[in-house]
Amino acid sequence: MKLELSQQEYRLLLEMVYLGNWVIGADEPELPAEKLPYAKLEQKVFALAQEAGCADLVEYAPEHRTYFPTRRLEESSPAAQFLLDYENTNFGDQLSERLARRDVAEQAGGWDNFAKLSPAERFARISACADRYDAVFAEHGLDNLRLVGRG
Repeated sequence: MKLELSQQEYRLLLEMVYLGNWVIGADEPELPAEKLPYAKLEQKVFALAQEAGCADLVEYAPEHRTYFPTRRLEESSPAAQFLLDYENTNFGDQLSERLARRDVAEQAGGWDNFAKLSPAERFARISACADRYDAVFAEHGLDNLRLVGRG
């Protein structure tokens, strides 16, 4: 197979591969076997950066025999902003959802009773509770969030 890309298209592809691999395994020091094909594909795409005129986004570390994203790719490329937006949105959504699930389980009398609620009832209660958290976070950020007790 042969794929022809302009320099701008390659740059976009490189950023997309970087973003995808970040989501797949950025927080894992060693990737499990099922994620290795993605890392290998990232290396293939990164290996073409110099030739494609994108050396500002990728650097080669001979001691590791690996290509790495440059500081520019990680901090000031459009991909960096997309990743920041994704993480901020995902963090807020996950925090609200998890806190809401915990609160609804407590209101139901524990996780066993929570599991007995119908899916529609669980969804309605969690959504209402998460909406309250979302409103507080939207107005105050994390300023009002504190860990109390059980500590």
